[in-house]
Amino acid sequence: MQTSEGPVLWEQTRGCPQGSCSGPAFWNIVVDEILSVQWPQGVHLQAFADDFEFIVTDNTKEWLRKINKLALGKFKEWADKNKLRVSMEKSSYVLFIKLIIEQGKRAMDQYQHLCRIAGKTWGINKNIRRLLYKTIIERTLCHVAAA
Repeated sequence: MQTSEGPVLWEQTRGCPQGSCSGPAFWNIVVDEILSVQWPQGVHLQAFADDFEFIVTDNTKEWLRKINKLALGKFKEWADKNKLRVSMEKSSYVLFIKLIIEQGKRAMDQYQHLCRIAGKTWGINKNIRRLLYKTIIERTLCHVAAA
């Protein structure tokens, strides 16, 4: 910043104050770099405000470990470069195995079958279908999800 007594320099080493007006805009500039990275096939990064989520998919455990390690390594480099700290206490992962995916698919198949039986304009009305979904299908899907 230029003052009457000359320039004033400040090295910013911490984030913006919580609730500042310009904070989200500055954060978008910083986070755009990591969101623009070309990740390997099967790796997708999402950001929710200042939280990040990797979705990593593959058919083999070996390759899953390999691309997961690569993705986390790139992310750590970016975080270190931008003097950002990753909270290990808030970090976790959920492993969805094929069994869980198949169970979810079966639950959706059951729901779609119930809808076909009920039809669009006859049989079970929309509210009952929603109730069936909430009490049977959704609970079946959530039963296998990590808490």
